[in-house]
Order: sequence, then C-alpha cells, then structure tokens
Amino acid sequence: MALVAEKVSAYGAGEIVAVSRMGKEHGTTSAFAAAVIQDAYQHKGIGTELFRRHLEIARAEGVKQVLCNMLAEDAETQAICKKLGFRLSPLGEKLVHAELSL
Repeated sequence: MALVAEKVSAYGAGEIVAVSRMGKEHGTTSAFAAAVIQDAYQHKGIGTELFRRHLEIARAEGVKQVLCNMLAEDAETQAICKKLGFRLSPLGEKLVHAELSL
C-alpha cells in the first residue's frame, strides 16, 4: 500500500511532496514501512502523519508488527519512530532497525 502527500498550487497543478509505503511480509503478520519526503517539506509533520495512517491501516488489516530500517544518520525518521512508539536498535554500523508491536 502506498500513500501520497500532494500540494496543489493556486492554479490547480499538483505536486507530490511525499510518498510512503507499507508492505505485509508474505505468510506473516508483519509489515515493513518506509517514507520519502522532499527536503522542502520536511519538519512539517508529513512523515509523522503518513506513518500514523499506515499504523491505522495495519491495525485494521490484522498486522501485529510494523518494521522499518533507516540510515543511522537519519535522525528525523528515528524521531518519528520514537514518537510513535517504535523500539529502535542498531543494525550494523550504518543502519537502525525500528519495530512496533500493535
């Protein structure tokens, strides 16, 4: 499943500013989630809202665990995950793994 955040100009033209996706792992009750937000639209709550909506959908679909992997230097995504209750742990030197039980 993918979610898209779009900005519509005064002239009605749309511009995609963020995309997130969540995919259930085949044969399990776990799903992976990820998001990308244009630099100019970061720190405006868009990533947090996209993740919140994915978590609502995950609960409705019977997902029991949502997982994310991110770069260790990606403090913004780590902060979003912490805010939403994910447990973070290092995954090697360059990655961080986030996990949330629903």
